[in-house]
Amino acid sequence: MIARLSKLVALLCSSGFSVGLILTSVVIVESWASMEPTAAIDWFAEFGLPLGFVMVPFGALALVFSAVALLSTLPSLRKTGVDWYWLAAFMLTACTMLLLPLYFWDANTLFFDGAILPADVPAEVQRWKFWNWMRTIMSVLASFVILLALLREARWSV
Repeated sequence: MIARLSKLVALLCSSGFSVGLILTSVVIVESWASMEPTAAIDWFAEFGLPLGFVMVPFGALALVFSAVALLSTLPSLRKTGVDWYWLAAFMLTACTMLLLPLYFWDANTLFFDGAILPADVPAEVQRWKFWNWMRTIMSVLASFVILLALLREARWSV
């Protein structure tokens, strides 16, 4: 029961994170690209942290629950082998979250602290946009793989 619930929560959190990332990529980052550099810095200083406080927990919970789901498949490892769906979902989610310390922490800090020069904003917004699309794609793929795993498990239990 707990394994099944963790798998459903992994899907909900991963999907919520994916939707948030898509909206960020399509709406927010595009608006930064069209702003004057100082306006983009001001927007990020005011709204960037609250946005992170909404988004990061979804990604972190997706990672935790995909790990729990993967671990719940270990008892059947001997007879069925590695559950590639849950392993892939966990790895995609982990890679998505790994981008936070690898890129987003420093990039976001530049904007939060106002340490970025206005002349550097357009290039940094383009880098931010690229890396945000990378994590968006990984998150959407993770959600899709989780859905496939759940559908496969539902088919097996019938």
